[in-house]
This record gives sequence, C-alpha cells and structure tokens, in this order.
Amino acid sequence: MSIETAHIATGPSERFPERRPPWTAAALLACVALALGLRLAANGFGLPDTFEPDEPKLVNHALAFGTGDLNPHYFVYPALQMYLLFFCYGLLYVVLRAAGSVESLEGFKLLFLSDPTVFYRVGRGLTALSGAASVFLLFLLGRRLYGQAAVGLLAAAALALHPVDVRHGHYVTADVPMTTLLLLALVFLAPTLERPSPAAGFRAGAAAGLATAVKYSGLAFLAPLAAAHALAARRAPGPAVRRSLLVALAGLALAFALASPFSVLEWRKTLDGMRFILDVKRDGQFGIARGSSWGTYFQLAFLAGPLALLSLAGLLNALVRRTPADLLLLAFLVPYLLAVGGSQSHSPRYLVPAFPLLLLLAARWLVGLRLGARGRATVAAAALLFALGQSLGVVRDLLRPDTRQLARRWIEGHVPAGESIALEWGGDDTVRLAETAESIEAKIRRHEQGGTTGHSREQIVAALRLKQKAQGNRPAYRLVQIGENRGNRLEGDGQDLDALRRTGVGYLVTSSAALGDPRSAAFRRAYPDIAGFYDRLEREAELVRRFDPEAGASRGPTITLWRLRAQGEGG
Repeated sequence: MSIETAHIATGPSERFPERRPPWTAAALLACVALALGLRLAANGFGLPDTFEPDEPKLVNHALAFGTGDLNPHYFVYPALQMYLLFFCYGLLYVVLRAAGSVESLEGFKLLFLSDPTVFYRVGRGLTALSGAASVFLLFLLGRRLYGQAAVGLLAAAALALHPVDVRHGHYVTADVPMTTLLLLALVFLAPTLERPSPAAGFRAGAAAGLATAVKYSGLAFLAPLAAAHALAARRAPGPAVRRSLLVALAGLALAFALASPFSVLEWRKTLDGMRFILDVKRDGQFGIARGSSWGTYFQLAFLAGPLALLSLAGLLNALVRRTPADLLLLAFLVPYLLAVGGSQSHSPRYLVPAFPLLLLLAARWLVGLRLGARGRATVAAAALLFALGQSLGVVRDLLRPDTRQLARRWIEGHVPAGESIALEWGGDDTVRLAETAESIEAKIRRHEQGGTTGHSREQIVAALRLKQKAQGNRPAYRLVQIGENRGNRLEGDGQDLDALRRTGVGYLVTSSAALGDPRSAAFRRAYPDIAGFYDRLEREAELVRRFDPEAGASRGPTITLWRLRAQGEGG
C-alpha cells in the first residue's frame, strides 16, 4: 500500500495505481544526465575571477586545511562542505602530481594563487553532481510518497530543468548540497508515516544532521520529522513512534557533530555565526532594512513561468486535500517559506530547498488531473520546454563577461603599474587587481598584528607570502582598502578623500555590489558619514570610466573608476 492511502481525519485519502512503465529507468537516467549537463555547462564562467561571495569562502577554507589545521576558524557555515572540498583537492593534487603538472605541494599552492580555475571547476563540479543527485532523490521521494513512478519522474524532470536550481547548481555554495541531503532525509523519513522504526528514524536523522553540517538551515527538517511521527502516532499510537523520534534526533545530533566537529567544540563561535545570519535576516545586509521578501519570493516561486504556476496549483491542492504525504511536505514548506519570506535580506538561492518539494506537489496535482493522458502530457511538455528555454538562458548569461572583468582588463591596459588604487572592501564585489610587494607586505603586517578573521593568522600570512610569487607578469598596483564590514555593520575605515590624496592614492574604484546604493534614503539614514564620502567623491573626483551591465552583452554590478585630483587641481 502506498503511504498516500493511509487515512487521516484531516483530509481525504486516495490511491494512485502503482504502475512503473518499462521506460521509467531510461527516462530517469535521461533526467539525471540532463540535470548534470545543464549544471556543468559554463562550469568555468568568470574564472579566474570569482564573483559569488560564498565561493572563495568555502574554497579558501578547504585549501587552508592543507596546513594541517582542520579547524575552519569560520562558523557562519558549518564545515562539512569544506571537508568534502578538501578531499576533492587532495585527489586533484594526486592527479596533477602524477601528470607532472605540479612538482610539489608548494607548486600546488602557487597554482591556486596564480590561476585558481581548476580548483573552482572541481568545486563547481561537486555542486553539479549534488544537483543531479537531487533529481534522482526527488524521483524516489515522489514514488515512495505517492505510489506512482510518473509523479516522481515528472517532478525529477521539472527539477532538472528548473532555472533557479540550474543557476545555483553552478556555484560552490551550500544551498544545493544541503538540499540534496534534505531530500535524502525525506526519502528515509517517508516510511515512518506507515511503519515507524528506530532504523528508519536514525537514517533520516543522520541525513538531516549531514544537511545541517553543510548549512544550519538543515534544521528545518525538524518540522517534517515531528509531523511524520505525529501522523504515525495518530495511525498507530505506541512506544515505537517515540523510540523512532528519539533515535532520529540522536542521529541528527551525532551526524552533525561528526561531520562538523569544531562547530560543537567551539560552540560559542557557532552561536555567534548563527546570530550573524539572524541579524542579516532581521535587519537586512549591513543593517539596512530593505523590506520583507514576500513579493519577491512569491513572484519567483509561483509566477515566474509554467512550472511556477503549476507549483502554486500543487501547493493549493495539497493545502485543501491534506493527505499524509501532502502534510509531510507541507510541514517543511509552510514554516520554511514563512521564515524566508519574512527576511529583510533576500536571494533566489534561499528558495532552493523549497523548489523540489513544490515541484513534487505540482507533479502530484498534474498526474491526478482529469485531462486525459494526452492533455496531461501536453501541459507537462509545455511547462518543461519553457523551463528548458529559461535554463539555457541561464547558461548563456553565465558565459557573458562580467563588468568586473571588463573593468580589470581596462585598468591593466590604461593605468600605469605601481599606481595607488583604492578599492572598497569585499574583493568579490569589486575588481581583482594584482598587488605590489609593498601592498602585500602592508597586509602581512596588519595580519601579524591581529587583524585576521575567518582564517588563522598563520594561514593568512603564509598565503600572502606565496601570493607575490604567483602573480606573474600582470601589472601590479599598490592597493588600499576603504571601508569594512564588521558584524553586519559597515565601518568607514579610510573613507577620507583628503587622507587618500595625502597617501598618494591616484584612483578609486567603486562597485554597486559592495554597498548597494549610498544615495538611497535607507543608506543615508544608517550611514550618513559614508554617504557623505560618496557625495564628495562625485563632486570632487574625475570620472574616468564607467562599466554598466548591458542586456545580452555583459552582466554584473556597475563599476566606476575615479581619478582623485590633487589638492587645488582644477576640474
């Protein structure tokens, strides 16, 4: 009997015929292969520059484990994904050493510092594999919950082609791997609706613990875990349900502790990391409230195309029918969507864990629709073809040059090497330029005096001493950082036009990705002094070049290069 047939008083039950067409395995394989292909396409976009802020955080910390210190010294994310990347980089070193591409461990480090392309390709490949695995797991979950392979297969095809999942399947970030492990946890949890057992509970809890060791949002699994056991208790109350729940919770805690041990050993820093995340969600980035995310997420999840419209229909259908399988999925979706929707900080990637379950509800609704086989096939094909077009558009967009790349190339071709250039904090948000030995030594002195976060002091200093060797023949500049972000609060470090001139800074680069809009009312209320610095910059500096994203040609933030006039120099 499928789980869907279990009767509860809160809604009707139903039985789908348990059919598995002979072509199911081939169709599933095609879905997984298509998912992998779309996520590996444009795998090297942007490189050797990187523009997604979380990518360098994860890659750099993974490589830092090579010093022998397995403490990440960074707790905004748990460490499991970093450890997986470290393992992959160990294999990469063995392969490159065997091929003669590097001759020593120091050569391996220099390769990363001179051209990190292969390292990011490997990390992105790991995310792509995870995204393809999610497609397979969603098929298993749909078949197990609803008793019909067609439901799982349609949901799997939709996830393979979903444009937001395809885009974020290209990044070395935590959202897709966490989602994969959450789907695995739900696959293990599904039998609990009919027959709770400690073994099933432990498997589900352990998978959820691994998801939480990738990103703390994995704790959202506690809601469906509680719902599954509550539904099982209504069907057959007894000690087996309590044992299963307790073992599941123990499995979650154990897996998390084993997969990210320093998150437990340094639990105060873990709580600090969680508090930082909550601050961003509550107050917006840099403490600038930008409004709730309801409208943005509703449009993206439910209005952005045929799959989105089907997801809305599937969600509403589940809220009306409330069968046990529906309630299990809703137990995750409803609190999760309420939580992210109420956040002051929003990004499409926050919806990545919700999309597979929304697509599963859409598939379940469509398969049960009384349109006839041909009618259902027509609707499904139209929605999937539209999603394919969107995903191919994502790949094309990733292949376009980024404004930060265009600005870097222009600066290297027009600004003399050795010139002093001020850049805003956040290297991923602005132009990546090579540094002079003087600039690197200044950084080393700062870190030796204790100005290090995220890595150990020794790791930072060792990397900086190798950096100069790795820069090759690129034009190098004396770089000066202005501004800083401390605990989700911007600080105006070095944002003094007169002081920059006195220290010989000739140029300043601004990026719309670093701050948002300093001219906005919200920014001026939160940071009047910093806003004043940018007002004065526009009045007194010379605009040299502006790089705006152009539809169909380039993407990225607006990058502006200013020349700072000397005191008394005319306009």
